[in-house]
Amino acid sequence: MASSPRITDTIPRASIEQVLDGLSHLSVSGGVSTFDGVRLHLLKSSKRRAPANATALWTVARDVLTELEKLQLAKVGILPRRLSDVDRLRGTPCQITADGTALAVLASEKVGRAFDSLLLRWLSDHSYFRALVRRLLRGSIYVPDVTNLGQLGLRAGECWTTESSVHVIENCLSRLQRAGGDAAILATFKVRLEAELRERHDQLVLAEGDAKRLIDLVQDSVIIPSLLEAESLPFDPVTFYQMLKCGSEFLCLGWAASHPLFTGRVVFSTCDFKPDLSTDPNASVHEVVHHGVSFAGEAFPNALRTAYSMVAGPTSGYANAHSVRAVVCSELRVPAVVFARCLESVVAAGPASGITVYTELPFEPPPPGEDYIVLNKRRVGKLKII
Repeated sequence: MASSPRITDTIPRASIEQVLDGLSHLSVSGGVSTFDGVRLHLLKSSKRRAPANATALWTVARDVLTELEKLQLAKVGILPRRLSDVDRLRGTPCQITADGTALAVLASEKVGRAFDSLLLRWLSDHSYFRALVRRLLRGSIYVPDVTNLGQLGLRAGECWTTESSVHVIENCLSRLQRAGGDAAILATFKVRLEAELRERHDQLVLAEGDAKRLIDLVQDSVIIPSLLEAESLPFDPVTFYQMLKCGSEFLCLGWAASHPLFTGRVVFSTCDFKPDLSTDPNASVHEVVHHGVSFAGEAFPNALRTAYSMVAGPTSGYANAHSVRAVVCSELRVPAVVFARCLESVVAAGPASGITVYTELPFEPPPPGEDYIVLNKRRVGKLKII
């Protein structure tokens, strides 16, 4: 009996905001534009500095238009695949569809609803993203990220050895076991880790004491692929990272690398769907139910107290605010923006909330990939709760 074909998918490297921005450009341009017209618009509206040359953001424009066509929001001609194609294909025509026009109008009126509408299309047309969302609806994913040589059992200047492989396996498994990982998933993860470390051994040895190169190799070529396979998720690390970014934009998932009980990254769902994707894998989803302020509501003060006690310990002094946020968000399954708004409400309520919150400015930046906590337009680095 022939095996089923492997499901494949392509996740755009552009942000969700850029996809909607490109659609908006088509809409205000009378429904038609060109590849270069979209590129120039994205360059003009970019929040990041980019060289104002004739090819800046060409890959972003290509990914935006590819995505709009995939979702049937635009009809697009041939797009450049290589930098050398750009000049020849600048005039490639792009035309908005009726569905694209409707979404552009919605984005101009209620951008939050436009994001939700696009999210529903993603769940329908992006099998990889749907697989990740369904997995997170069953519970958090714990990612034993490697961020320093100590987690490899090495010191600065030391090279990779066979003992390093043993240390990596023990380090990753012990962290996942403390997080309560599923035994079957842990067993598969161990087998895949061993196989990847054997296969990559020569590459790891050739890193020759280059700490960053070594850490990146172990993280992206060993640990993440092994974890994704153990979790039965059919995509590569680059796609995984991009989907975390897009899911955060959609406010349908969150992640934190500062949870006090897990050294690594905790990824969790921050919304539900109707029908329930966790029980019906083939459901055609028609509604997104976000975990907003009203969802967190009554549970937030107690969750805040519990998280603070966990992070501050018996000293009850100032605690790392990002660690407190990580605990609350992962427990309540709410995005970071909801944590900030709920915290503002508690502070504004004063004694009536039953909690007094003291704050300190951050003395160091937030963990890589996480944003600052902002309370009443003021960055917060530490919290003390009475």
